[in-house]
Amino acid sequence: MNKTKRVAIRHFCADCAGSPLDTTLCTILYCELWPFRIMGLGTKGYEKRVRGAFSGKGFTLKETLRCGLTLDDYLHPTADSINKTRPKT
Repeated sequence: MNKTKRVAIRHFCADCAGSPLDTTLCTILYCELWPFRIMGLGTKGYEKRVRGAFSGKGFTLKETLRCGLTLDDYLHPTADSINKTRPKT
């Protein structure tokens, strides 16, 4: 993926989530861009960032927990965890 696309996705996600930091615990796992929201961090960097976000006490973490998502849902998303975040019809 080229730099222009990465920057566009980063800006879109930051705008949608409210801030660049809130993209870490984005609760819209069904979004097509969700896997790309924190590009360039590699696996270890991503895991460190998510673990750090889960150790906090901010609003985003509370929203994440309210959705029933766990640390494992972020590190290893499954169809079940993705479906937890879909709007109810």
